[in-house]
Order: sequence, then C-alpha cells, then structure tokens
Amino acid sequence: MDSKVEENYKRLREELNERLNNDRRLTAIMDKISKGTATFKDSAEYSQIVADHMGDVISKNIGNIKIPMGKEMVCKELLRDHYDLINGVFGDVQVSVDEKMGIHIKPVKPAYPTERVDSWAHSLEDPTVEQSVIERRAASGSENIGNSMHDNCIEENAKLHDKAGLDTYLVRDAGGGCCAWCAAIAGRYRYADAPDDVFRRHDNCTCTVTYECGRKRQDVWSKKTWETSDKDLQERIAASEAARPMVKTPAEAQALNEQSKSNITVLSKEQAEALNEQNKPTVFTEAEAKEREAKALGKDNNVNIEFVDKSEESGIINNKEQPITTIEQASDYLNSVFASVENNVLSLNEKLIIDNTEQLRKLNSKFGVLNNDNTGYISGSRVKALAETYNDPSSSRNDLILSSTYFSSENNLVTTERIMQDRFYSMPISEDYMRVATITHEYGHMLENEIIRSRISQDAFDKYQAALERGERKSVALTSLRSEEKTQAKAIFNEIVEIAKENNPDFVLKDNLSTYGHKNHFEFFAECFMNSQCGKPNELGKAMLTFLERSGY
Repeated sequence: MDSKVEENYKRLREELNERLNNDRRLTAIMDKISKGTATFKDSAEYSQIVADHMGDVISKNIGNIKIPMGKEMVCKELLRDHYDLINGVFGDVQVSVDEKMGIHIKPVKPAYPTERVDSWAHSLEDPTVEQSVIERRAASGSENIGNSMHDNCIEENAKLHDKAGLDTYLVRDAGGGCCAWCAAIAGRYRYADAPDDVFRRHDNCTCTVTYECGRKRQDVWSKKTWETSDKDLQERIAASEAARPMVKTPAEAQALNEQSKSNITVLSKEQAEALNEQNKPTVFTEAEAKEREAKALGKDNNVNIEFVDKSEESGIINNKEQPITTIEQASDYLNSVFASVENNVLSLNEKLIIDNTEQLRKLNSKFGVLNNDNTGYISGSRVKALAETYNDPSSSRNDLILSSTYFSSENNLVTTERIMQDRFYSMPISEDYMRVATITHEYGHMLENEIIRSRISQDAFDKYQAALERGERKSVALTSLRSEEKTQAKAIFNEIVEIAKENNPDFVLKDNLSTYGHKNHFEFFAECFMNSQCGKPNELGKAMLTFLERSGY
C-alpha cells in the first residue's frame, strides 16, 4: 500500500475504531456473543451499527483524501476490514446457534463481493459530480454493501443447512417506516419457496434478513420427534452437491434455465383450485388421530403414551406472572424482555435490582411495552441522572441505563428521591415506592414512545424513508419523525391537562406538576405516569389514568 494511502487509511481506521469501541450497543451484543446467547438478529444489528459508523466516517473524511485514486483505495481497505469483521461475528453466532441444537456444521464464509466494492469505490473518484454527491454516495454505498455482507453470510449458511436436510426458513423483517417495496417482501419463507428478491436492498435499506432452522423432525400424528445425525447431515450435503448440474458458462446456465422452464406445467385457474382442494389436509377426529398415532409408532390401539411438559422448567414463564423475589428471577425476567442485559446491572445493589425488576414486571403486565421482540438493552453505568432512557421513533427500540452511583446504594437512591419529593422537584409518591419511583418514571417514557409511534402519520414515515433513499444520514433523516414526535407529545400534554380540568374546573397546573415535569412535554408524561402508578395520584395522576384508559391501556 502506498504510504500516502496507508496514512489516510490509518486515520479513518482509528476514527472508526474509536466509535466502535465506545458504542454501548456493540458492547452489549459482544457480551451476548461471549455468553453464547446471541442470535442472527444480534449479528444483523451488529453489522448495521458498524456499517452506519463506517458510512459516516467515510462520508465525513472523503473530501480530505486528495491523492490520486486515494479515495478508491482507502475505501476498498475499509470494506475488506468490514468483511472480515462481520464474517467473524456471524461465524461465532452461527456456531453458538447450531451447538444449542446439537448441529455441527462449519460456517461457510461467502465470497468477497469484489466487483461490487470496486464499482462503488471507483465511483467516488468521479470528477464530474459535486462533492456533496460523492459524500452521499460514500455513506449510502458503504452502508448498503456492509449490510449485504451479513446478508451473504445468511444466504450461504441457510443454503448449506437446507442442503443438509434441515427445515430452513428465511426471515426478512422490514425496518421502521419502511417503504412499500420492503413491506411487500417482508415475511417468513421456507427456504425453497423464498422469493428471489428476499436478499435485495435499496440504498439505506434498514431491513434485516435472518434464517431459522432445526435438526428435529416431528410426526404429524404422534408428535414424536427424532434427530438427524451429523453423518446424515454431511451425506445430505454431499448428495445435494453431486446432484447439482455443473454449469461452466453463462450460455450453459441459460440453456439449463430454458430447459427448466420447459418442464413447468401452467395450470388454469380451475385446475389450480381443483388441485388445492385435492391437496387440502385431512382433518381427523380425536379417536382417528389416536388410532393413527398408535399405528405410526407400530403399537396397538391400547398403548398409553405419556408426554412430559417441561415448558415451565426455565422459570422465565413463571417470573412473568409471579412476584420476583431473587436475583436469579430478576436476571431471567430482564433477559426475557430486553434484547441485552449488561453484566453491570446485576452487580448493582441486589435488593434494588430485585425490587425494580418486580416493578417493571408489574408495569409491563399492565402495559406490555417490553417484549421478546424488543431490541433495546438495559445497562448500569455512570450517568448524571438517576436513570436515562433512549428511543428511536423509527423503531420499537427502548434502551434503559440505571445510574451505578445511585443504584449501587439503597440509601443513596432513597435519600435522593426523598429530597426531590420534599422540594416538589419530583411528583408525589407514597413512601413504599421510593425505591422504584425512578424505574416507573423511565417506564413512563417507554410507554409514551409507544403511544407516540402509533400516532405518527404515515407521511412522516414516508419523509423519513425518502430522506434515507436520498442518502441522508439517519440522524438527519429522522428529522421528520422527531418533529412529529414533539407535536404528538404536546398533543398528549394538552389531552391530559384537559382531562384534569374536566375532573376539576379549579385545576391549576403549577400546583400539580413537579419542577422536573415542567422541563418538557416528555418529562411531563413520565412524571404524571409515575405519580399515577406509585400510590399517591394527584389531579394529574388521576387524569393520566383516565388518559391511559381512553388510549386502550
């Protein structure tokens, strides 16, 4: 590598590394990978985050690379780095996912997309276009190619597992506020039936493509399952490869394609309907099912088959319904409703974590904001406030950070809460809720995020998607959604105040709203929610209860 090119590459590489090392989301995902709990959704998110950072770094620095063909060469090096990184992360997740099912297939590393990378990188040297165009091209191209590298990992390994005879499905999840094309292609498909476009991406596409499979098979009558051996898996792969026609040239490929077309019978509408009717599954009575079950197992009709239900052995299901009283139950519950739980959460004060997790459980049983599909994380870190919540209006993500300063000491937390109560900085709560007031306030933020997302107009989502497609960075593209988010927060504020006035014509806002609640409309909602759920609702707390009931909660 030329010394000037290497100098520029190192400069961008260092900036990118600093970003990646300081991104809590990546840290949380790597923690899950090290524990063996990560899924393909995690590796896809990892790829998305790294690609976004890479696109931003390249876009901001591309104009400072002045050496001939320097832009092209530097960007090629960064994309090669990304390829190696994503394949490593994906490989670790693949091995972990397979091991849980007793599958031992070495992950496949897809071919490096040389032509695509070269074409994009060379386009950054075009002297006929404006610098702003080059910057957008740099950001969107690197992000799109970066994400497609993870898609390639999914595609190749799903193909391998399908060849092994495993029941394999491709899953495409559309990003928040996705375009009509992405919404139409999103879904879960059996591998053999997946549409050709399932892996296609337009610029700034935020869809994720993952796959699911298992080695188990199930008898449709007896529900008896059996497993495929590793030897059988390898034999299936080899047989599949041997059965594939050897195509050496494009002409041969075209000929084979035409031959395949000639073997396809096109049915009329009436023929198709008749065939569908013929292929409808037969529905058996309970007695018939038992008879067939016994025959399938090779036993007589008098056999008694006992099945053991182990659905509750993990304790997680019970934790969602029963009070949480131990740190182990708290850990199980948090892991069931957050995509990632950082280790430092469980190293905080044990009593506080148990009590606050139990409060989360109670709130979530009422309002259901957090669920198994939530992509957020919970962390215990040094933050200025007692706790902080982060959201993204384009998705259902909610990140929660508890202050390690306050949640490491019950005395620190409760004393601070009491001081805020005494000064009316915080909304009134009962003494019994001092330890869980903050977590309730933060859950209020997450609940409002959900309500606001349901109210945001499709036009705002369309503007967001259009901005992404024009090559705008996500932070810029979110402007339309953030604007409507504020509009909806103000509307909610007005609705709650109007309800309070309906309940009491003499209602005075300043006498009922804490100092912190006056900060902005978002804090207003969280403060009123806390007041409504912590045993001492005032005029605003009562109005909040009515508002939530009217909103369907």
